[in-house]
Amino acid sequence: PDPSTIDPKDVERGLNLKHRTMAVPLVGFIDLVEPAERRITDHKTTSDFKYCRSEEELRYDPQAIIYSTEAAVKYWPDTAYVTFRHVYYRTRGRPESRESQVVFARAELEDAFGEIIGTVNSMQKASEVATAKDLEPNLSACSDYGGCPYQSNCAALGDMGCGSMFAGIGGT
Repeated sequence: PDPSTIDPKDVERGLNLKHRTMAVPLVGFIDLVEPAERRITDHKTTSDFKYCRSEEELRYDPQAIIYSTEAAVKYWPDTAYVTFRHVYYRTRGRPESRESQVVFARAELEDAFGEIIGTVNSMQKASEVATAKDLEPNLSACSDYGGCPYQSNCAALGDMGCGSMFAGIGGT
């Protein structure tokens, strides 16, 4: 947007989202709050636009849900909708930008944020365990983003860890 239309307090605006059923608050900074559009903008850099999230991916993105919930609760409590967008800036080749966005209905945000609360509470509970063996294994993300750097730690746990998932594959 035109910089003359932006209030400086809406740039890198602090986020401190609390909920009565959430173990800890969510804190961070929202890149840009655009009150006139009822929109939250998050700036991203990427080497390739193939990494841009689609509208459907943003609909389930925790950051999009958290930032939009903060806006719906604190900035625009009377609004029925909040728009969240990513603006991507390419870091390789010819300079270019693209955007993707999602429009959240208030009821949709409430449901999605309920799932976030469950995740936050699970994470907080997990932070209190003495050793990794005391945690319920989650094998769903072992190969995400090129593979978990802790796979060898999990493998050391035996049949509880990621290592068991790979047993028998490729002669291992």
